[in-house]
Amino acid sequence: MAAETLELAVLRSPGGWRVVGPNGSWRKFDYRVDAEEVGVLQRPMSCVVAAVAGFIPVQFGTEQAMTIMCARRGSRGRRVLAPARTPAGSARPYLQRLECFGALQEADVSALEARLGQVETFMPGKVMELVGEPPMFLVSGWACLAQSLRDGRRQILTFLLPGDGVGFDLLTRPQRAVQAIALTRLTVRYAQPGFIPGTERLSRGFAGSAAAQQGRLIDHLVSLGRRTSYERMAHLILELHGRLSEIGETRGESFRLPIKQEILADALGLSLVHVNRTLRQLRRDRLIALRGAEMAILDRRALEQASDRRTL
Repeated sequence: MAAETLELAVLRSPGGWRVVGPNGSWRKFDYRVDAEEVGVLQRPMSCVVAAVAGFIPVQFGTEQAMTIMCARRGSRGRRVLAPARTPAGSARPYLQRLECFGALQEADVSALEARLGQVETFMPGKVMELVGEPPMFLVSGWACLAQSLRDGRRQILTFLLPGDGVGFDLLTRPQRAVQAIALTRLTVRYAQPGFIPGTERLSRGFAGSAAAQQGRLIDHLVSLGRRTSYERMAHLILELHGRLSEIGETRGESFRLPIKQEILADALGLSLVHVNRTLRQLRRDRLIALRGAEMAILDRRALEQASDRRTL
């Protein structure tokens, strides 16, 4: 069924943000919107609506409005559609990732943005469909690639952090046995069908990113096969800090770890009890501090020695 598009707006009101639509007069619907990031809501007639922060505000009466689009796809609805718009500043962590492998010029940025399309959001725990979908960049939030066994056991193959791409290289190309799972509230931006980098500098950036992903997968294989639980945890903490520092999401030696210990267990091939015990030992040895979701490296040199980390 072809999607019908309908122009709506998100208005700031004393009670928060509300969706309004052209129905004679612009009347308010009974759904609130989180204006700070992509929010998904549903109204009767299965009209799925997305509100995306960063859209150019336009005047509507005396209130500020942001124009958005919605797709009407029959009784069930399928996905959020929003107008393609270039995010600003830190909303484009994929540029920071690519620039780790060489500076990009304005022409490169324009070429990339012209090849990117819609924004979509996923709630924590959502399994994202990859097969048959175009590649995508993570704009915010954490996800993972994982494979599950018949009895429910799961192995996380790699964590996906803001700025990471999925489907641009052979290692992250969609496979039916591998699931992409949102670990936190997640915002992604899809590439347009038939995506190609477009410039030589972009091609080098994508090649460097693929090589870095290959290095992480090799490290992960070594961890699962030969490193002790203590070494595995130390190695993962250093890896996550390094990757987050590339996009400015660290504060010195500290960073936010917004995932539960069950997720760490699935990534490290350990039991939940073993993960808890290992983290306690690292804290006792004063290598790390962990308060809620805040992870801090207290002794980097000792942590590197404990992890036997050869690559940064």
